[in-house]
Amino acid sequence: MIKIIFIKELQSCLLNRSMLFTWALITGLFILNASVSVIQYRDRVREHETIVLKNNQKLAFDAAGGGANKEVQSLFTGEPYEKVNSVSDMVLLKQKLSSPPSPFTFISGSVEGLVPDGAGMNLFEEPEFASFARFNPYMNSYFSIDYTNLMIYIISFFCICFSYNAFSGEKEDGTLRLMLSNSVSRASIIIAKFLGLLTVFLIPLLLGFMISCLIFELSPALEMGVAEYAKTGYFFFVSALLICLTLLTGFVVSALTQRSYVSLIVCLVCWAVMAIIIPNVSWIVTAQTDKIPAESAVYLEEAQQKRDLKDCYTGWRMDANGVPEEVALARKACIDRQTAIHNSLWREYHNQQFEQTRKAILISKVSPFGLFRFLGDKIAGTNYYGYAAFFEQVNNYQLNYQEYIIAKDQADPESRHLIWNEGLCTSLVSQQNIDPADVPKFTMQPSSFREVIADSLGDVFILCLWCIVLFAISFIAFVKYDVR
Repeated sequence: MIKIIFIKELQSCLLNRSMLFTWALITGLFILNASVSVIQYRDRVREHETIVLKNNQKLAFDAAGGGANKEVQSLFTGEPYEKVNSVSDMVLLKQKLSSPPSPFTFISGSVEGLVPDGAGMNLFEEPEFASFARFNPYMNSYFSIDYTNLMIYIISFFCICFSYNAFSGEKEDGTLRLMLSNSVSRASIIIAKFLGLLTVFLIPLLLGFMISCLIFELSPALEMGVAEYAKTGYFFFVSALLICLTLLTGFVVSALTQRSYVSLIVCLVCWAVMAIIIPNVSWIVTAQTDKIPAESAVYLEEAQQKRDLKDCYTGWRMDANGVPEEVALARKACIDRQTAIHNSLWREYHNQQFEQTRKAILISKVSPFGLFRFLGDKIAGTNYYGYAAFFEQVNNYQLNYQEYIIAKDQADPESRHLIWNEGLCTSLVSQQNIDPADVPKFTMQPSSFREVIADSLGDVFILCLWCIVLFAISFIAFVKYDVR
């Protein structure tokens, strides 16, 4: 009996012009998303490669720092100079590290313009957030056509439109009473209806995914390997869960109401609350309850704490033998304490920003639609999760960079090995040249498919739990449903 009702439901949907329009719209939006994503990804890769190239050139020869001093000195002395960095040049060198664009922005990339895409870093100080990509803030207010937005705002809306009258509509038509008069179990009806609608929406979803993957495969800009297809397939599974959840929401409301127009109103309110209101209000609530200072306040606090260093040595003198040891050590101790103040304040500030964002995401996950949005971010490695992983790797790279410079300086017997965050120290460290090929360079390591699964398994379990609970509620409500 389930098979008969399932086929009937399938035929009813396929003969519906509204459903055919829905299929065409969903498929068209997926094709548009794939085409735009390929073009945007190609442009982002070019911008990223330009930043990386400039930074690697700076690691080979810093034309704006110590290299500029060498050029000026050569003009006066007439002596040639080698275009290579010494240890003393590398001590004060400032790097611009760019986060590589994710190939999965077609899954989730709607707030890319608002999230930093790089970091500034030197040997001593806490890395700072930076944005390098060309970005027009006025363009970010428009709707981004990525998979996550398509699922939340388009496909789930159509799911509501086709499931809100699953029982109340058939009650008004009299077909529900007719089916039950033929000794058809209510369990068969609800299961068959659910499977029929699920199949109807999975077909255009699968078709859209397949056409998108074909476009990606044919594009030279986007290389899709096994890991990329595995993550895309995983997102398809999560998307199917969201379709199940939305259909079951319509079933619950339809089984609890007697009129289809009432079902529609209640379903649209539930959809608006879960898909729009809760995910957006969470950021407003967090901004008010978990306030963090402005950057200007951090700068003022840093300046005040540095002024409070009453015993901080500021003198600097040289004698016939150069800088006296006690003078250099006093100066180093002073600057080290100032650098420690800077790092402590800005590390705390960055942690507060990350923590505030995590709290907003946690509140947003109260809604299954918010949960789905950030599942998309985790799978794609974009937005908050992508940048948080990037910034953590920047901090790890800074430690490796520090170890490399210190080791190079320690290996030079002529160096006095006094390194601190000030140009006055450059004469007290190694002057030996560094082979650019030996300098550690930053490379972003994306999360593997196994890591993505491990990180998102809890959220997927909660999404499955939502589906189970909604199905149970809809089943119990339909069992008690008055079909008269």
